[in-house]
Amino acid sequence: MQYNLGVVGLGHWFGWLERGVGEKGGLKLVKAVGTKPFEEKIELLSGFGITKDKYYISGPDGRIPERFFEGLDLVQISDPNRFHKEQAMESLKKGKRVVVEKTLAVNEKELEEIKSFVKRNSMENMIYLHLHYLHKQPTLALANEMPKLVAEYGKIKSVEANFFEPINNEDPRRVWLLAPENGGIFMDWVHASEVIFRTTGCSFGRIMQMRDFAVNNSYDNVNPTGVEGVVGVSGSNYEQGAVATMRMAKGTEKTYANKSLKVIFKSGFSAFLCFPGHEAEFNNANERGMLKILDADGKEVSSERLSGPNSSEMFVSEVLDFCRGKHARLNLDEISEIFKSQWEYQRTAGTRKLITDRESVDAFLKDGVNGRYCK
Repeated sequence: MQYNLGVVGLGHWFGWLERGVGEKGGLKLVKAVGTKPFEEKIELLSGFGITKDKYYISGPDGRIPERFFEGLDLVQISDPNRFHKEQAMESLKKGKRVVVEKTLAVNEKELEEIKSFVKRNSMENMIYLHLHYLHKQPTLALANEMPKLVAEYGKIKSVEANFFEPINNEDPRRVWLLAPENGGIFMDWVHASEVIFRTTGCSFGRIMQMRDFAVNNSYDNVNPTGVEGVVGVSGSNYEQGAVATMRMAKGTEKTYANKSLKVIFKSGFSAFLCFPGHEAEFNNANERGMLKILDADGKEVSSERLSGPNSSEMFVSEVLDFCRGKHARLNLDEISEIFKSQWEYQRTAGTRKLITDRESVDAFLKDGVNGRYCK
């Protein structure tokens, strides 16, 4: 069976979805909503057979035109984050299954509102949050290996996650991501927390330490473009008192580009994940990332270069299952767990001085690549 898909937002993440749809089949993109005239998107849209009468302009508040919903089975939302909650609820009210990119809401109050709406209307099987690193091969590999690793090396005593994104040509038109109403730089916390949650099966505790950095002033000279947090973590795989250190940054120099996770066990042995950049993953069948095991001295015990479908293909396969009635990978309570630290960070926003001196910023970046094994 083929499912008719309509997309709201033709930016960054639509590009990756488009690749998976084209490769997998089963979904047919038939309508789109954007903010710019059809003529400015004609090359992209015509490639999918979308004519001007199937393209709609959203309102300034993100409101989706009524006619857009006609004939659709699924709506994918990748507009600016501040519109996600209302657009998702609007789509659900129209009886459509909904895939939302990265976040259902930009603050805890909004998340609780959409959760309440979904549960009150028994729509849990109608909404799917797409967290981009859940489908990547390193995440899947470590989640599969974790029971064996804990049995062999002891429970987890600490975790370190680093998600540093280099300067990107697309970023100048995505600066809205850094605005507080869209969640700010800390919305990228979800990348680290989703991987830790999926691979280790944890609960997140309180933030124990938090620092905000001005990594790239050309992106934003007011709001943080880098953050470092230390958070308590617990669960059956963890030692008591375990912590997770998570660092995020946007607009770094290429030498600092790094997306990795290190899980340290009681014995001192550790598991190390290396995630390839999106361009590398989608353009090179050999780039799926790595899983390494290191001994207590940091010496490599084993190394596996991962293979398999890229994350876009995995995502589209899961979306097809979702359209057929299978529950989404994450339920609403799991989503709340992953975003718990995000909301705590927001509650304390403005209470910390933005760290701007170059020596401190460079030290933060170096901490994020220290001991990196992505070679």
